[in-house]
Amino acid sequence: MFPIILIETSKKNYNQYDIIKDINNNYNLYFKRINQQLDIIVYNNFKFKEKFNFKNVSIWFSNNLSERNIQKGNLINNLLILEFLKIKIKKRIKIKTVKTDSRALLKSIKILNLECNLLYSEFNLDTVKKNFFLLSSFIFFLKVIIKSILINSNKSLKYFLSKSNIIFLTPFEAENNNYLASISNFNNKIEKFNNSKIIHIQYLSNIDHKYKKIVPKNFPLKFNKEKIFVIFELINFFEVLFCFFIYLKFYFISNKYLNEISLYFENTKKKHLYFAIHQEIKDSFKGSILFQNILYIYIFNKIKNYSLSNSKIFYNFENQYWEKILLQVFKDKNYCKFGIIDAPPKLWDSNLYMKNNRLFDVLYPNYILYSSPVYAKLIKPTNSFIKKKLILIESFKYKKNKSNRKISNNKILIFGDGNKLSHNLLIQIVLKLK
Repeated sequence: MFPIILIETSKKNYNQYDIIKDINNNYNLYFKRINQQLDIIVYNNFKFKEKFNFKNVSIWFSNNLSERNIQKGNLINNLLILEFLKIKIKKRIKIKTVKTDSRALLKSIKILNLECNLLYSEFNLDTVKKNFFLLSSFIFFLKVIIKSILINSNKSLKYFLSKSNIIFLTPFEAENNNYLASISNFNNKIEKFNNSKIIHIQYLSNIDHKYKKIVPKNFPLKFNKEKIFVIFELINFFEVLFCFFIYLKFYFISNKYLNEISLYFENTKKKHLYFAIHQEIKDSFKGSILFQNILYIYIFNKIKNYSLSNSKIFYNFENQYWEKILLQVFKDKNYCKFGIIDAPPKLWDSNLYMKNNRLFDVLYPNYILYSSPVYAKLIKPTNSFIKKKLILIESFKYKKNKSNRKISNNKILIFGDGNKLSHNLLIQIVLKLK
């Protein structure tokens, strides 16, 4: 959610919609600067990084500072607003006052020596809840416990993994799991190419979903129900309890890590950045994200112990927390990891801005399978590290949208953007193609 903000300058006034419009028009500049700022933090040699791991997997890289998802938390939005203000300051535009509904932004802007006030100071229960990281993690833990009790462990996973060397991690869709149906053609091609059946494991997309094993109705013969596993079938009550105790161990020493990060921002004179992103940092080190990461480390290690040593791992490449864990667990060279990008890239997709850094090769798949030719063009030509991983594939995600109806050539179906201003920008570009 983009913060509400009103900026009064000597020339004109701006609000959040003006800022979003400017970002859309200059997105390369904005995201280049933001990614540079975050890369410095993510790849900094903090002393605690070596200790912040579980089962030889670094938890440090599994946070929103690495994922940079504009739809998760306020981290990216806060940094975009600060960048907008800094651009105006560099242009010597006098900023008279700023008003916002974000307390994090309020602190950041004041450090930049700008006058800033809250738009309103009403009691916000959601904001209060977010600051009680142990409580939010405990609620998440209870939900996982309930799922582990209601959904019986599936002992057949060990058998199937020992017989198949292809594992496909797919997102779970609560209604009818159309995603599995849409990848049916891709599924068949992979099975024929490798002469082996695929084991589908549906990962945790939303803890509030009613998890049931659903086989797509449109393709009942193309999927074997026994070879589709929901993530909660792989872990039992006592294992969830064990993971929560590991979480508590990290929680009670997390203040040491947070103090080191805070001191880094102070010494580098970037304290304004700390307040803009401190909510995400705390959630990563103390909140439900930390518990979820520990849970995934345990589950993926369990899958690894059951799987063949030459297994091929396919998964949706979206640069999410759990992906960094998956890649580290299966880091051995005999495992081949394929990250799939089966959608046209959005301007803010963080996998467009991947660092050209071979030192952290373990955090990237061996190959990136992409279906939109636009994606390869958006990767910098100098980024040979990523360019070598790219393989163009036929799209399978939009197969379910295919229609046999004949349509005239002057009709174009456009998949728009959730952001109104980005959507309008997209429509304008398409109209220019006439």
